[in-house]
Amino acid sequence: DVCSSDLEQLPGIERSERAFTVAGNSQRSGLAYDILQRNFSPEELSLMKQYASNGYSGMSRAEVVAVNKIRNNMEALGELVNNITGRGNLGKLDKYAPELNALFFSPRNFMGRVNTNLSVFSSNPMVMKEAAQNLAAFYGTGMGLLGAAKLSGLNVGTDPNSSEFGKIILPSGTRIDIWGGNAQI
Repeated sequence: DVCSSDLEQLPGIERSERAFTVAGNSQRSGLAYDILQRNFSPEELSLMKQYASNGYSGMSRAEVVAVNKIRNNMEALGELVNNITGRGNLGKLDKYAPELNALFFSPRNFMGRVNTNLSVFSSNPMVMKEAAQNLAAFYGTGMGLLGAAKLSGLNVGTDPNSSEFGKIILPSGTRIDIWGGNAQI
């Protein structure tokens, strides 16, 4: 049995792990920035910067109400960003994350996929809109790739009852799952 702590002793592994973490964090922060820019006015973002610097100090009652509403929306959008980028919440099982990770392949990623799909039913209109746009782009791109593969003469699994559904089948027999595991969800 090789543990990840044993692997960290190999040259380059620790730096590789760090680079992977930095790349994921960069992806999350870039997506979060784009979502904030689309959903909040410059005035709302400025009010949140003021809140981040000074708390509620010097704010009117209306500004405090606005900050609370914006903060709630930002937290909900932040959870969506985490789900989209594979850092889903395990809920009550979160305290067992290391054990779950040892038993299953990336349980947070799986929950992120499930939660992203469910977010189109969110009670928060901003989350619902962003989730719908994200899923439409994801599935639209995937369908476009499958269509392009079919037009180029490759076989594409079109039977929804088959395990090859939504996969590109190369002449060599190799199957390509462009959905990255999302087809099962």
